[in-house]
Amino acid sequence: EQVLAEMRKLLSDPDPKVRAIATLKFGELGEPGIIENLRIIVISGSQRDKIEALRILAGRGPTDDLEISKILYLALNDKKTLIRIEAIKTMGAIRDRHSIKHLVDSLEDRAYQIRLQAARSLGEMGDDTAVLPLIGALVDNHVEVRKAAQDALRRIGTEKAMSALSDAPFMLLVKRMTEGEYT
Repeated sequence: EQVLAEMRKLLSDPDPKVRAIATLKFGELGEPGIIENLRIIVISGSQRDKIEALRILAGRGPTDDLEISKILYLALNDKKTLIRIEAIKTMGAIRDRHSIKHLVDSLEDRAYQIRLQAARSLGEMGDDTAVLPLIGALVDNHVEVRKAAQDALRRIGTEKAMSALSDAPFMLLVKRMTEGEYT
């Protein structure tokens, strides 16, 4: 305990690298009170540290903590696609209800990896407000995104979601026919 008390001082070290390493180590130990340090890492840490911080948050399990939602939103707006994907994974892992709108918006992202992970995370959350956007993803141009949307709808399992699954092949056929007419 004495060693840990001495090491906790590193959480407020003036050197950002030392602070980041201490934060990540204490985060692995489940130390409470490091959320602000994790936020700082997501804002200005290295790519590796940002991903590690997001994985620590994901490992905490489901929560409705608004401060964590804010951190995830910051990460979702990162310039690096890998950070954004990890933020979306974390949103699903913690089942953050505050993030549903951002995940739905991510279904329209240019990068298919972002759309793919958004569909997966929405499925993990199981919220039926995501059914309509996921129905739209059933006709995505990328097959993996379509499959993830199908899986998500199955996980949600409402009547509306299951009905959409049976209509998906028809919707895709209509989309392909319509696109063929205009190209």
